[in-house]
Amino acid sequence: MTIYHSKESRCKYLESIELFDYPELNYIKTKQAVMKVISRYKTALNKLYLKSMPSITPHYTIVPPTFTNQFHSSTEDAALYADTVGKKFKDYVDRVNTALNSIPATNRIVIYKSLILEQSDVKIGNELNYSEFTIRDLRMEGITQLAYALGVDVYD
Repeated sequence: MTIYHSKESRCKYLESIELFDYPELNYIKTKQAVMKVISRYKTALNKLYLKSMPSITPHYTIVPPTFTNQFHSSTEDAALYADTVGKKFKDYVDRVNTALNSIPATNRIVIYKSLILEQSDVKIGNELNYSEFTIRDLRMEGITQLAYALGVDVYD
């Protein structure tokens, strides 16, 4: 084992060690991919419970009903929607929720408030007692961790 005494020779030694050649993360493209996932997440959240609840209040119209032999039930329509279309949205929302819950708490709060609730950095900083620049750093770190968790990280 070689013992290096000067700072310069220690730096050269550490630079000569290559553990593995890992490509550099392209943050801009990774952020775009995460924003696309967040956009789909918001849409899925909105559509998840849109038609899945049956109507329990009476619905009156001016148009007279047509009398046919077809049976129509809003409860069955809601159940069919929840079983077919709603399941896809629920799976997507669950996947993103799992990824969000896998990142550290502070980063998760900043990601949730800034990207999903679309609050300003100043407001988030005031709530969490952090500066605006710290919030930006936490969001940047959180986006990277969320990209790793979702598997949408992009490299050069």
